[in-house]
Amino acid sequence: MPVLSLKTLVNILKKDNLLKEIIVDGAWSYTTSLEKDFTSLTYDSRKTSSEALFFCKGLHFKEDYLFSAKENGLEWYVAETPYKAGVNGIIVTDIKKAMALVAKVFYDFPNEKLTLIAITGTKGKTTTSYFTHNILNLAFLNKVGMASTETTSLDGLTTIKSHLSTPESLDLFEMLYTAVNNGLTHFVMEVSSQAYKLERVYGLTFDYGIFLNISPDHLSPMEHPTFDDYFYCKRQLLKHCHHLILNADADYFPLILQTAEDFCDSIITFGTKNADVTFTPHHLGKDFTIETTLPTLEKANGKYAIGFPGDFNLSNATAAVTVATLLGADEKSIKEGLLKTSVPGRMMVYQKKNGGFIYVDYAHNYTSLEHMVDYIKEAHPGFRIGLLIGAPGDRAYSRRGDFGKIITKYMDYAFLTAEDPTMGDPAEISAEIHSYIQKDLPVFEIVDRTQAVEKAFEYTSSTDVTIVAGKGTERTQRTTKGTEDFEGDDAIIERCLAHE
Repeated sequence: MPVLSLKTLVNILKKDNLLKEIIVDGAWSYTTSLEKDFTSLTYDSRKTSSEALFFCKGLHFKEDYLFSAKENGLEWYVAETPYKAGVNGIIVTDIKKAMALVAKVFYDFPNEKLTLIAITGTKGKTTTSYFTHNILNLAFLNKVGMASTETTSLDGLTTIKSHLSTPESLDLFEMLYTAVNNGLTHFVMEVSSQAYKLERVYGLTFDYGIFLNISPDHLSPMEHPTFDDYFYCKRQLLKHCHHLILNADADYFPLILQTAEDFCDSIITFGTKNADVTFTPHHLGKDFTIETTLPTLEKANGKYAIGFPGDFNLSNATAAVTVATLLGADEKSIKEGLLKTSVPGRMMVYQKKNGGFIYVDYAHNYTSLEHMVDYIKEAHPGFRIGLLIGAPGDRAYSRRGDFGKIITKYMDYAFLTAEDPTMGDPAEISAEIHSYIQKDLPVFEIVDRTQAVEKAFEYTSSTDVTIVAGKGTERTQRTTKGTEDFEGDDAIIERCLAHE
């Protein structure tokens, strides 16, 4: 069981100039002779005890939580401001950085005992994570863990549902610690812009980093105020990985490359042209060829196939092949891992009895939807295309205009509905999206998402392809009432098919 002494805790904070003061019985000091061992770290007041170290973090933290923790026996807390709860306090300049540094030491530096592969980008992180994890897990006999938007695996065999693309630092280091104790050797993880914005990966350097792409997204007061801020946070991975696999087709490629050259030990580019590793799509984006002249990657040359369609997924697959080859994965594991990979909520294709198609996909920004449209036009020439979409109420406000633009540019009909409206009014959000549509087409505003998906299914004719986008296989909806159960887009479509 991990143990952290008070003395070690104070030294960690002092070393990074994070300690402001220590408060014991109302007296302030910069040092203490008290002895105390902590056997757990938490930011949840319900999980506190006399042996726990409680971190008071978050915009919505209330001093009431500290009083509640005190009732559970709590003796010490860490915060950016002193509280008058009768509990000893360690006051720091940055609670998020403190959490990460303390967790790393408490869990005995698990990051140093694993080969860490980090993946970032506006789109494709989850798909690339699944490709990479499946390949490496075959090559290294189920010794590879993963933390993705969809699922987490800490034993190489079983998975649990994830709550964040990149976990909070306390949770992340505990996951890595568990992975090490389970005998894992490698760990694949998504690193979101919020992970750097909120210091969830502070103090971590990754062995391999994959930078997929960048486009405007996650712009809101709760996330990133500007694209510049979002892009800057994305680029932090370049400064915190030894070896970078970089998409040469990415927007702003020169800036990304120049930054990486200042920080990374090595850089390998991949893309459709002018890259160290090039890929050529065949047959509706399921088959492709990789070519490279790099001696370290010569085994990657050859033909490959993936189990779900779309040229945009081949870029993700190429990144996975590249990092897997560098790590020593064998050809059989790479090819089998790619072909057998499926990603929940990604490119799930259903066909109605009348011949029309429904695509359920997690796509939730302009670029992802545009790539889907490109594929559908190639796969279903002459078919009308429709979109069912909504926008969140507390983040990524720019998507509302983007969805209006993509409907204007590509769609023949649209359904606007709720998608995690949180404290927002889903009817108002749909109306705002509608206001950005600049052409005449059938638009149905249906607040209840279940009813909207059912209506979209019914509306899809024999020459239609309807994209049901945004939630994929998610089984919850965030509303003014909190997190509520939701049947799931895929489940609704499957139910409708069963009753045709």
